[in-house]
Amino acid sequence: DQVALDAARLDVDVIEFQRLAGRDDHRSLQRAAALYRGELLGELQSAEREFQDWLALERQRLRGLAVTVLERLMALEESQAALAATVGAAHRLLALDPAHEAAHRAVMRTLAHQGRRHAALRQYHRCRQALADELGAAPEAATERLHELILAGAMPDTEPMAERPA
Repeated sequence: DQVALDAARLDVDVIEFQRLAGRDDHRSLQRAAALYRGELLGELQSAEREFQDWLALERQRLRGLAVTVLERLMALEESQAALAATVGAAHRLLALDPAHEAAHRAVMRTLAHQGRRHAALRQYHRCRQALADELGAAPEAATERLHELILAGAMPDTEPMAERPA
């Protein structure tokens, strides 16, 4: 007559994602980033208005948490000079938020450090376009300074997330 679920025997990716996202170590952030694979219940359709409202809020909350995880992971990777990992985290972040300037700058710096000046300049133009399309805005001063350094052939300093406005 009854059905019970033993929560101790369950693995729920959302719960694990939230748990790992609350930690500060590199491995936990990597695992949390790997667990976030898109919208919660992405293909689920429901006629229930209350459920749709709850689901929309949960999707937004979890997406915001994923952005935070990727920001922290990107900054950590860049501070450790893990170039490929930095670019990987930045690209995942840009997939969630195409106008995320700190991610664009991280890619620009990384490409410049790899000696790929033209690719870094193309990334700047992608940044400008994304900002115009998404926000109707121009790049921040930090992005413009980085662009000027790359144009001049100078090697930019690695300043992960420090240049992000509060």
